[in-house]
Amino acid sequence: MLTMNHYRLLALVVTLVLALTDVHATTPQTTAFTYQGQLTNASALANGTYNITFTLFDAASGGTQIGQVPSQPILVVNGLFTADLDFGLIFGLTQYWLEVNVNGQTLAPRQRVNTTPTAQYAMIAPPLVLPFSASQADAGPLFSLTNTGAGAVSVFTSTNPNNTANTVQVVSIGPGVIADHSQGNAGSFFVNNTQSVGAGVRGEVNSIFGNNGTAGVYGVASGTGGYAGYFEHSETTGFGITLQVITYDMGDALVVDQHGSSGDPAIFEAGGANVARIDRTGKGFFNGGTQTGGADLAELIPVAGTALQPGDVVEIDPDHPDHFRLCSSANSTRVVGVISTEPGVTLNDKHSAQTPDNGPALALAGRVPVKVTKENGAIRLGDLLVASSTPGRAMRAADLPAPGTVIGKALQNFDRESGVVSMLVILR
Repeated sequence: MLTMNHYRLLALVVTLVLALTDVHATTPQTTAFTYQGQLTNASALANGTYNITFTLFDAASGGTQIGQVPSQPILVVNGLFTADLDFGLIFGLTQYWLEVNVNGQTLAPRQRVNTTPTAQYAMIAPPLVLPFSASQADAGPLFSLTNTGAGAVSVFTSTNPNNTANTVQVVSIGPGVIADHSQGNAGSFFVNNTQSVGAGVRGEVNSIFGNNGTAGVYGVASGTGGYAGYFEHSETTGFGITLQVITYDMGDALVVDQHGSSGDPAIFEAGGANVARIDRTGKGFFNGGTQTGGADLAELIPVAGTALQPGDVVEIDPDHPDHFRLCSSANSTRVVGVISTEPGVTLNDKHSAQTPDNGPALALAGRVPVKVTKENGAIRLGDLLVASSTPGRAMRAADLPAPGTVIGKALQNFDRESGVVSMLVILR
């Protein structure tokens, strides 16, 4: 009978055959590999059946146990034996050592697991093109990749120019993709869309659990000088819109919230130079001025009585200080002008950034439509206009109108009972 101290092992061949190394194979490879060795009893070659256990470690001595193939009876003939070992899909760039136990005796030293051409190819093979599906039931990451080299952690490529599907699609209740890039100047998450249609990055939230604060695409930049979101449009044709925000519900299309102790909520550049800026107080600065489509400068005014409409002639309300009302007396000296129809610039709107105020706006300068009547005769180009006795309407002024009664100068002829004409605002 052989004693414990008589066993000696000589590893002959360790052949790794990793799964899916050949995408064209009719039968997929498994994660098993073949181990061949020579067992001796003192100086004689061993013969017979031995119970052998194989254990994998991450160090030549000590270290952490990675896996184990339980004891199994193995036939040894003239010292030679062969065993198929399967530790799962763990082999890659990490070095491992195999510890062998024969009939309860652990043999030393551990055998280093060397790669063979098949395994080497598996580590440098092109990206896998077979369909891939995975599922996860616990709280850990479903798919985790780590690259300690200088290349990309993962690359996904769709080469069909007619493909209408997404190159990468992630559906998740929690964060779909978390990309952490702490070194170098490359991006954490880079998407290159070379086709003329489709989105480089598309984030969609269905909010099936009513999480109104959930974001389709969420970016965080914790360093100095970085960008939470960076968009670049390099094409010379098309709309030239790098960022397009569309909303179909009652929510806001775009919200920019600046929480720092300094800096501006929004800066707009052209060619690298600032052309517009909105500071922390809500004040806007625009290099080329402002224009919203209207033709007059107006100011929002408070009204105590009947609501005022565009084109109405209004006066100071004597019963309510700093308020205004519809003018109803001819040649009134309390008259102040006309309610703007579509002002180009609106003043005195202190709360519009939070709650838009669409109240009446008094035209202060520019051109504005005004409601008129033929009470004092037909109106001709250049006639001065004053308040009429018809509430909210203007009429042609007398040859020498009293000071403080003129609201503007007619820019159109008018010879009907009532209607609207264009007027240049002139208060005198």
